Amino acid sequence: MGKVLVDTSEVAWHALHAHATAGRALGASEAAALRARGAELFDKEVKAWEAAKLKTESGDDRYMKQVLKSGTLADKVAAMTLLVGESPVHRLATLDALLAMAKSGRHTSKMAIESLKDFFAGEGLPDGRRLLRLEDRGAAAAAASPAALVCFVFEERLADRFGEFLGVVEGYLKHQAKELRRFAAETCQALLRAKPEREARLLAMLVNKLGDPEPSVGGRASQLLLELLKAHRAMTPVVAAEVQAFATRAGNGRRALYAAVSFLNQLFLSSQLADLAASLVAMYVALFSAAVQAGELQTKLLAALLTGVNRALPYAPGALGAESEKE
Repeated sequence: MGKVLVDTSEVAWHALHAHATAGRALGASEAAALRARGAELFDKEVKAWEAAKLKTESGDDRYMKQVLKSGTLADKVAAMTLLVGESPVHRLATLDALLAMAKSGRHTSKMAIESLKDFFAGEGLPDGRRLLRLEDRGAAAAAASPAALVCFVFEERLADRFGEFLGVVEGYLKHQAKELRRFAAETCQALLRAKPEREARLLAMLVNKLGDPEPSVGGRASQLLLELLKAHRAMTPVVAAEVQAFATRAGNGRRALYAAVSFLNQLFLSSQLADLAASLVAMYVALFSAAVQAGELQTKLLAALLTGVNRALPYAPGALGAESEKE
């Protein structure tokens, strides 16, 4: 067996070579050739690591093997989680096994999803950047050392797995059981709160739950979004824009619209968010006019819209005047 090139025993995998981007863009054929070479290196790396691991096998390692062989399903999930965390680059097959459990629809699925969520929200994904593909790295990929190329290939494959995981979570957001829909919404928020990866998709998934047919699920989604903004105040315009788009989307219905407006009414506004406040006033006025024209004169929605105008207007001077001029 060859030499192990990637050591993640003391540093997270994404701290190794992973920021390397430079120069010209890669052509499709060049990227494909690099990907093929990287795949070959990756396979050799995993085999070398497994061989080295076997030579230094400890009592804990043997215990883990026994758990995987004959432990309870819960113990197996816990053991697999620990194994992936030990060295994600070399344990991609174990991550795949966890993903298969998450997709199975059995009673272990929720445990597997919880485990994967903790992995991705923890050391599994980089903190300050999104995952990169070879094309994103440009000339840095073409000039990469074998060890760096192994990390680059792993990063691409991890991005694919994360996309699969979000597909599983998305399925749970539509589950018959309201408890599992709430659980899936909480999973979305945990990932959004922790990492920037697939932020737009995760945000859309969570915002859509404002319209859940079960009020307790919609209410939980609203609470989760507010908690997200307490942790990341700079996300307020992005979250507000997504909720505004949801509110004005055809087919969401009056109850979903009310939930969206009620959420927007709770946003923290300031003079630094004048543009957001103005857009909220414009939306509230347009929705109010539409409701009045439809003859809906005594509804909770109208009250919420008036509350929204009163809250946003102090931070958007002239907004009502601008709306009047448009009319």
